[in-house]
Amino acid sequence: NTKVDKLTTKIALRKAAETVIPNESYKKKKLGFPVPLREWVREEALYNEIKSKFNSKIADKYFDTTRINKLLENIKENLSDKIYNDIDRKLRLKLLDTPNIINQSAKERKPHHIANFLYELCVIANNFYETNKLSQMDEKTKQDTLIVLKFTNRVIKTLLELLGISIPEEM
Repeated sequence: NTKVDKLTTKIALRKAAETVIPNESYKKKKLGFPVPLREWVREEALYNEIKSKFNSKIADKYFDTTRINKLLENIKENLSDKIYNDIDRKLRLKLLDTPNIINQSAKERKPHHIANFLYELCVIANNFYETNKLSQMDEKTKQDTLIVLKFTNRVIKTLLELLGISIPEEM
């Protein structure tokens, strides 16, 4: 992983690859690891697993499961599986981990797991909001961004409620 500068890495590998890989593939920007959330939700078995986690007794105790189900349906129908940037990927992955953190916190009777998760989620969500300018997006990208933001908002509110923190309706 020898670096020449911030943009040029893996020099030996690049030199060896440039004779074998076509130029358009060789010069492509790094894509990262896209999360096909919409495809997962459209796959019936995974959709049912996600739904069952949010409709469990413990989730029912802490979540507005009717609203969560509505959001899941919305994601299933409308959210693109396109990941627009690294912070988008981070936020979607973090959101997918929500039921695990709630279950861990409940099993261990340690609410600080939720508090730590909530803090991390808020930092990522803030970065996501700052990075993704709605006014500069095409309609499909804007729609995807708004779906992710609405779901994030609901998860944050629910986690705050789990911690006994009331949220003012207006500032």
